[in-house]
Amino acid sequence: MLPNPVYIMPITLYDASNYIYSNTVDSNYPCYDIGTPQAVYCLSPILVTPSTNPANGQVSFQFSGGLPEYHTSNYTISNVLPASASMDLSSVAFNGTAVLSGLLDGQAYSLTVV
Repeated sequence: MLPNPVYIMPITLYDASNYIYSNTVDSNYPCYDIGTPQAVYCLSPILVTPSTNPANGQVSFQFSGGLPEYHTSNYTISNVLPASASMDLSSVAFNGTAVLSGLLDGQAYSLTVV
């Protein structure tokens, strides 16, 4: 289930130079033109927690946050570098773990998580 939404409603700006939002001559009874409310869900950021094992050339990653925290979707892993390294999974569930293998001692690595 998604977190509670925040609702955003567009409002018409009648005079941008004077910041007038109300279209009425009587300031005691302002009249606003408000649009349809839109629900916006504020998700927590995706967190990727690495745990290195230099002895066997592996880094394991635990994934949390983002949409999979609230929905049955998965994180998608792509753009793994260096090209000689490989991920055991390309799709991981919330709080799941994936392992990057084939690294040399001290070798830099990168990946993209969506």
